[in-house]
Amino acid sequence: MKNKEKFSKTILSSIYRQWIWADHLRNYFSTELPEKELNLSGDFTIEPYWMFMCLWYGVLFSVIDALKETNIEIPEIQKDIDQMYDTLRLYRNAVFHVQEEYWSDKWRKLILDKTSADKINLIHKQVGIFLLKNLTKEVLSAEDHNKSESK
Repeated sequence: MKNKEKFSKTILSSIYRQWIWADHLRNYFSTELPEKELNLSGDFTIEPYWMFMCLWYGVLFSVIDALKETNIEIPEIQKDIDQMYDTLRLYRNAVFHVQEEYWSDKWRKLILDKTSADKINLIHKQVGIFLLKNLTKEVLSAEDHNKSESK
């Protein structure tokens, strides 16, 4: 892990909370996703699965943005994070800010990228693993430190 500054348990906890929210949205998306092949004709954008996907991607962007802002890198997936960063940022903007065009380029770039769903799923999973692993380390090292002080 390459980090320019030591990150704190507090910031990791805050980022992890955002990731948990994203994970709930991912689960709702998976539950609502039709079992049959998606038909992207018509107005599928008003379907619940689409809404959950949009919200999931938007909240997940807040997680990777926080990682970037705190100089936390995850070597196993940093290349994917860097590749998807601007696309997810624009997509998040289109989700949370009404666009003049119904199919603005901010939406379309991600939707037309046939590799984006796999990359986003991988990023989501690996970020969760990273955060949990590092929070567990922080808690364990704090407990060890507290035990040594009480002796």
